[in-house]
Parts: sequence; C-alpha cells; structure tokens
Amino acid sequence: MLLLLLFLMQTTSAELIQCTVGSRCCPATELEVPQEFDQTLVDFTGPVVSCHPVGEMLATLTTVNESLRECVQTPPPPPPPPERNLYTTAIATFPRGCGYRWQGFNVGAFRQTRAHYLRTGQVLCGGEHHSMCTSATYLVLAGELQRRYREGRLSPARYEELIAFPRGDLWDYLNIQARPDLLMTETDPPLGTSRVLRRRQLPDPEWPRQGDLVQITRQNGFGHSVVFADYLRENGQVTGLCYWSSNSPNGYGRRCESLAVVQTLAIGRLNP
Repeated sequence: MLLLLLFLMQTTSAELIQCTVGSRCCPATELEVPQEFDQTLVDFTGPVVSCHPVGEMLATLTTVNESLRECVQTPPPPPPPPERNLYTTAIATFPRGCGYRWQGFNVGAFRQTRAHYLRTGQVLCGGEHHSMCTSATYLVLAGELQRRYREGRLSPARYEELIAFPRGDLWDYLNIQARPDLLMTETDPPLGTSRVLRRRQLPDPEWPRQGDLVQITRQNGFGHSVVFADYLRENGQVTGLCYWSSNSPNGYGRRCESLAVVQTLAIGRLNP
C-alpha cells in the first residue's frame, strides 16, 4: 500500500480520475494516477466528483483493486450551528398558527400560556390560547431573558422586574408604549442598543438585523410588533421586510410585507 502511494505521488504524467458520489470520495478535489493504470476500474455511473491530491497526503488509497473506486478521508467537520437569536429561537420553538386575536385578547389565558412557557419552554396552543403580536414578542424575549438569568447574567430581582406581567418592563415597552427601542436603552442597566428608521432610510446595511425586535408603524397608522428575519428581495431589489410574530388571522409564523406600507421602524437589539 505504501509503495503504491509513493509511486502515485511521484507520477508526473497523470489523468484525473473521478469517483461516484456516494463513495467516500473527497468532493471537488483531484486524485492523479498514472495513465497506464486500468481506468476501467472506475465506476462512472451517476454524478461524479473528484478526489484529494495524493501528493498532498490528504487521501489514502485502499486495495489495488479498489484504489480507483474511492478515496478515504476523515469526514469534514459539521457546519457550525445557526446563530442563536430571537428569530431562530422563535422558529425552532413556537408552533405555527394557534390563532390570532387582538380585540378581545384573553389576558387570563395568556397568563397560563406565559407561566407554561417559562416553566416548560412549550407554548400552549388552541382554544383560548390564541395570541397577538405583542404577546408573541413578549414570550420569545422573556424566554431569552430566562436563559440569561439561569446562566447568572441577570439577578433574580432584575429578571422579575423585566418579565412581570402585566406591569413589568417587557409588557410595558412592547405592548403599552410599542417601543422596543426604548426597552433596550431606557432600562437600567441597558439591555441593548436601538435605532429608529424612516422608510426612506431603508434598506439599511446594519439595521435591522435578524433577531432584532421591531415595531413597524405603517402609513395607515397601525402597528405590528415583530422579530426581524430578513429583507425581501425581488429582481435584486429590496422590496419588503420578513419577520416572525403572531399575525392575523392565523397566529404564530413568518410573514413578509412591502416596504411601501412602512412609515417607521423602531428597532431594539439585545446585547449578546
């Protein structure tokens, strides 16, 4: 085996041998072998990929009969997990739907939903356990603050001040004042940073960013509390905003809407 490997490394006259996808070939790299080697041993059925250069010692050869069929390499490391933020948390942990109700929002049922979510990490869904936009953004932010409290990054007293319902800072700034930007900067100590942008300033390269809390104020005067996901692009142009929230009429989920309806964005970004 070693002699064969050294022989191939010293070969100057060579042709590219490709291995089938599904063998253990190293993708998008090259394995050079002597022209006189019997290339009929290579199985060319299906899509093909090429193998690592033997000269770089990144591939090893199997037995002579199988040397042209596959190269053996340590599997590449897995890709890093997606960045944790309020958007990825919401998408991963909240059910889709569950109903939306703004007028006639059931505060008593939401107390149960809130307590259950903070105790178990699961969202009650169905029946009276509907939601509205600010109850959705409240829950996902309260869950993140609970994680930081358990990690010792928030004191028990500060944590309770923030998540108390209905008189805590989260509910006040998200639902009463509709100002997630001020929630980040007016609390003591500050939870994060903020920015307020008008439609003519959009898109901005830095604001909002995925995971930011955003209060959308529309041209018609109505608002919407959301967690920003990304910009909607059509034909290379930014035409809208995509976000997660509780949306009429179905409830929890992702939605996109046109920039044309936006008047301002009040943005709050939680510190890492």
